[in-house]
Amino acid sequence: MPVLYLLVYRIGMRRKSWWGIKFNNPLKEHTLDGWYDRGVEHVFAHKTLYRLICILSLPVCVFFFNFIDKQRLPDIDQNELLMRIEWNENIHLEENNRRVNEIFRMVERAVTERSAYIGQQDYLLNRDRELSASEAKLYFKMTEASGIYPLQKRLFESIRSVFSLAVLTFSPPETVFEKLFVTGEADVVAELYVTNKGIEPQPEELRRLEERFTAVTGMVPAGVSFGSQINIRVDHRNLLLYNVSYDQLYRTLKSVFRENSVTTLQSYQQYLPVYVVGDEKTVDTVLAETLVPTLSGGYIQLRDLVRVSYSEDLKSIRAGRNGEYIPYSFYGVKKEKELIAALREEVRQTGT
Repeated sequence: MPVLYLLVYRIGMRRKSWWGIKFNNPLKEHTLDGWYDRGVEHVFAHKTLYRLICILSLPVCVFFFNFIDKQRLPDIDQNELLMRIEWNENIHLEENNRRVNEIFRMVERAVTERSAYIGQQDYLLNRDRELSASEAKLYFKMTEASGIYPLQKRLFESIRSVFSLAVLTFSPPETVFEKLFVTGEADVVAELYVTNKGIEPQPEELRRLEERFTAVTGMVPAGVSFGSQINIRVDHRNLLLYNVSYDQLYRTLKSVFRENSVTTLQSYQQYLPVYVVGDEKTVDTVLAETLVPTLSGGYIQLRDLVRVSYSEDLKSIRAGRNGEYIPYSFYGVKKEKELIAALREEVRQTGT
């Protein structure tokens, strides 16, 4: 009230004069008070009319609430794009770098600026999740915001046509506004929970499920990323047969796979571990060329003492209030209800 009094009444308390003609301030004469009093008197004099107007406006409000599009924030034009790629293959950094360079050459004329993070970055204060050797994050900037969607569609179709296992996610740059109000989330996320906790979903089953979702909805979801791994198991029967110490075999495995830490250098609050490693080689080459000493004074190849198997598993695990689940994210959805109904019907028919 004091602020309104100062702005409305105190500003024009003095009389104004131009060329000797004096004008009284209409605000000082309580002109606004008169308008307000007449308005209140008119409303109370026609109570039935205004009550009827309020009652009739309720269905109109319900109509607009149901048929007007509602969203958390209005659409903001962006001329920048972040693309995160998970190749879903067991590749090294050089291959990852080569593929990213091919993508840059493909869109070189369409963008004004571009850059990329490939693999793990050595930032000390990095709060984001570290990228693995098969992941990359690409940044694109264009002159106009209208070119972002065609660029996104072109990147998705070009990459998936060559690398069908790749998982692509698009989002706007992480500005201060994006950190406060996230606008790059998926429109629909299908969360699939495992009914039998003792059985883990197999990668091939999840890939087939993704293909069925694509066929039913006509949209390609951002699928699940998998990581390839090599399982090495010690053959205890051959250890006894060739008279090899288990401790010696364990130290050899740690050395050839760069896990044999011999000491740690300390300087004030910094610690630097020292490892005994060899040259970079493939797993098959390491197992074939590495010799393990026996207790009888001879040597035997490492591959004769271990069993190697290859497997594939989820790279990350999502969990919520109801436990762990498999997410399938859909972007650019126009009809959410129809999409959700189609997904539920597909899951019900297949018994997933």
